[in-house]
Amino acid sequence: MIHDTVAHVARVLPDPVVQYLDRTTTADGLSPTALTLGKLIVVLWTMLFAGVLPFPQMPAGLAMTDPGAPEAAAVAAGLAGAAEYLLMWGVMMAAMMYPAVFARSVDYVESVDGSAVTKLVVGTGFLGAYSLAWAATGVIPLAVEAVVDINALATTAGRFAVPAVLFVAGAYQFTRLKRGAVATCCAMTPSGGDGGGRLANALRDGLSHFRSCFTCTWALCGLMVVFGTMNAFWMLLLSAVFTAERAGDGNRVAATVGLMLLWSAASVLLTGVPGYV
Repeated sequence: MIHDTVAHVARVLPDPVVQYLDRTTTADGLSPTALTLGKLIVVLWTMLFAGVLPFPQMPAGLAMTDPGAPEAAAVAAGLAGAAEYLLMWGVMMAAMMYPAVFARSVDYVESVDGSAVTKLVVGTGFLGAYSLAWAATGVIPLAVEAVVDINALATTAGRFAVPAVLFVAGAYQFTRLKRGAVATCCAMTPSGGDGGGRLANALRDGLSHFRSCFTCTWALCGLMVVFGTMNAFWMLLLSAVFTAERAGDGNRVAATVGLMLLWSAASVLLTGVPGYV
């Protein structure tokens, strides 16, 4: 009965989704690699929503989800604050990006010839390098906050600052650089190989995959800084967009999102900033 229900659901799913599921499942269900990565994604999102990560005290009158609040707290706390911010940023980016690179990461690990331990080492190296590189990008919003008060910009000049950020993110979706990055990031991840120099190769491949992902998503990630780095609405929305770009026709999804952002920019410029950002 359960098998019939699953088969019925599969018949109405889009082909890219069916292909995605086929690549991460076996006759007995999810592959061990897919199951492990799925559990890790749940843990990462739980850590974010439960607020268990260490973080400096928020400035008076600001909440963690307010625009620029995490950045302001981190900058005010010095090196310790910056380190805690980078930890939080790294966990957040991993939680957002792992669903998008799920199938490709499983492909990579399952392509490795060797024992379960070997696959674990390769997978850890690949995702570890990928995740650390994303964590390092947290220095960008910190640097911006050190120069410009993000919260003041978003609250006092939001009528113009928010449309500007939306416009940049939307326009980038139509650039040649974005189209090339989507094609690269949505392509099959290189094989993990037969194990020669396994860990070194995995680290290199993780960094290479990060470069294509960063080129593909940096403009969209910039929205979080203006709308609130720890704003759950934007984290979940952008994670869904990142995943959709890689699960189907990446260029079509990117163009659709670009149009929505450009329309939003015009709307905010005319009517003001909505309360949920």
